[in-house]
Amino acid sequence: MAPSPVGLPSWTAEELRRHLGAGAPVMVEWWADWCTNCAAQKKVVERLAPEFEGLITIGTIDVGNHPELAEEFGVQSLPTLAVFIDGREVGVLHGFRRAPEIRETVQRALAGAAPRRGTPVDDGQA
Repeated sequence: MAPSPVGLPSWTAEELRRHLGAGAPVMVEWWADWCTNCAAQKKVVERLAPEFEGLITIGTIDVGNHPELAEEFGVQSLPTLAVFIDGREVGVLHGFRRAPEIRETVQRALAGAAPRRGTPVDDGQA
């Protein structure tokens, strides 16, 4: 696992799949070197990381090094933060976001109430 520029782990495809397959909550920050908002977003996520220690695993994916992952996971804008539970995306934020919104998204995901891609969760039960 190589460190990203601000100290969060930058995952390979294999590491991402291992974390997603482990069943534990995961937040992925999708970023690129050329993205100025990504650098700012990394600082916010890094400041929040201690709050979530032991609750959610946080890692980053450099889309410049892993464009195939960005395509596979439907990442179309940067930065993107995606929260996964049991390998399923349960929350996503596009563009630079401040700490309170990231915190709320993670807390909702951990509580099982996060929307998927901005729409209400439909589990098929009425």
